[in-house]
Amino acid sequence: MRHDSIRALYRTWLALAGGRIAPARSEIDPKTITKELGDLFILDGDTENFAFRLTGSRLVHALGRDVTGNGYLSIFDTPSLATANDMLDRAVQDGEPVLIGLRDASLGPFRGASSGTPLERLLRRPDGALPPERRRPFEGHGEMILLPLTHRGRLGARLIGALALFEPPPVARQRPIEVAITGTRMLGRQSRPRAPMGLIPGSFGDEVVSRHGHLSVLRGGKTE
Repeated sequence: MRHDSIRALYRTWLALAGGRIAPARSEIDPKTITKELGDLFILDGDTENFAFRLTGSRLVHALGRDVTGNGYLSIFDTPSLATANDMLDRAVQDGEPVLIGLRDASLGPFRGASSGTPLERLLRRPDGALPPERRRPFEGHGEMILLPLTHRGRLGARLIGALALFEPPPVARQRPIEVAITGTRMLGRQSRPRAPMGLIPGSFGDEVVSRHGHLSVLRGGKTE
């Protein structure tokens, strides 16, 4: 959890929940999260059709479009849809807070190289500078968090969340983007590992059966 807005919203949610599985929608006071409002959203609906009901201005800027009224799955690229739907189900049905790693799908797979590696030296121009098309480590990458709420006594009837890029685009996008999932992490007490586990690849997200400490049990085997 690297982005300030994501961390701040999660801390607020935990404080409001206390010992409960989730706080109520009525307990969310915008005055306590004013700095994060631009990255926030509210989801509601049924299990088949959750949609964005409120979206912050920075979220709109990051995606290049206002997704208010659009379905939750509408922001993801096709390869990420199954994992995105599974993460929504974890939040709605199980009351599980979920962290999702994201990237701008239009950038393609990220291929970074640490400074000074042989590959980087080969890619440098004769004057020693990196080629202009080389991307920065966090360009186009970000995080999303899904936090369950209770509404009228029902868990998961609404969700509050945030979506934020580490390096927001400096100007308005010419075209809207879709996001690809790079990893997922369950944040609930029962699934929180004893030692930090970090994000697991998004392609494995829907294969996780259960977690035990630092171990993740996947369909067909176990991995540390």
